[in-house]
Amino acid sequence: MRITKQQIIEAIRTEPLSPGFWIQGDDAACAVCAVGGVLRAAGCGPEKIRAIGSELVGVGCVPREEDPYLARRLVSEGQYLAALSCVFEGLAIEHLDLEWCEDVLDRTLEQRARAGDAAREPLIAFVEETFPDSIEIV
Repeated sequence: MRITKQQIIEAIRTEPLSPGFWIQGDDAACAVCAVGGVLRAAGCGPEKIRAIGSELVGVGCVPREEDPYLARRLVSEGQYLAALSCVFEGLAIEHLDLEWCEDVLDRTLEQRARAGDAAREPLIAFVEETFPDSIEIV
């Protein structure tokens, strides 16, 4: 399945984003990470989102100061969803003033939702700058 850059951007704009989980439930309106939002917008169900997400566990947990070029390297390797995760989780961690992604789950759902909202525009800018016109996602 392919998804266009514009569809990815629209998913980032419209999905309820929150760091910490690929998808937080089976409800179509539950909060999701950026990858979960893109996959859900592409028509993937909760089980597919969890399966794809489990392959990416840990990618977004590398602090940017440790590896500031990780996301761009992932893009150059064609690992677009991993790059999306890396940038989204990094932005959320910075917004929540945390050092590690594991600490995100200690924050309230409201705090995490605000972090997801704060990450939207920088994440869209990253996608616009680095992603090709469409990517294969499944």
